[in-house]
Amino acid sequence: MRTRAPFTILLAGAAGLTLALAAPMAASAHVALASATSTVPGTVSVITFSLGHACDGSPTTAVAIDLPAPMSGVVPTAKAGWQVASETDADGTTVTYTAGTPLADGVRDTFDVQAYLPEDATELVMPATQTCVEGGYAWDGSDADHPAPTLVLDAGDAAGAIAAAPVAEAGIDGFARVLGVAGLIVGVVGVLVATIAPRRAQQAAR
Repeated sequence: MRTRAPFTILLAGAAGLTLALAAPMAASAHVALASATSTVPGTVSVITFSLGHACDGSPTTAVAIDLPAPMSGVVPTAKAGWQVASETDADGTTVTYTAGTPLADGVRDTFDVQAYLPEDATELVMPATQTCVEGGYAWDGSDADHPAPTLVLDAGDAAGAIAAAPVAEAGIDGFARVLGVAGLIVGVVGVLVATIAPRRAQQAAR
């Protein structure tokens, strides 16, 4: 009985750890807004976009972000290891970061863009296109699985609110939390079973 206890503990711990790690993996599965220095209309803000994964394992080669026409004064931030270019037309400005070395799957990165937030806007949708060695993703809000980075403006609160397709995010985050809690419960139950069962067996043998 004693020789089985360590194995049971390891098995339970591994199960809990697997479920807990599944949460951040699921929550980071797209190009999204990570932060913004301001969400107040009529101000200049540095908006940070995060990239959480590749294309089914294929490394990322470029990320293009479309900032709509109401946004002006768009200035991308230089980033080591990436070439940056911007193109402006009547629809807005597209900022493209191209990797000198493709970004491997499982490695997170961020991209900063400075822009003036229009005074009459309440929400700014900024679609992003992720290009990989093989394949790619259009994070344009076309469906729940491909949310577009969205900045919600709040004139009454400088902290504002950041969202990346609220409905899709709520579903992902909620599921992630459930997995994390379930993982902890499985781990605790496994440890209790491994500790109590041998003692009861020994008492019964006496």
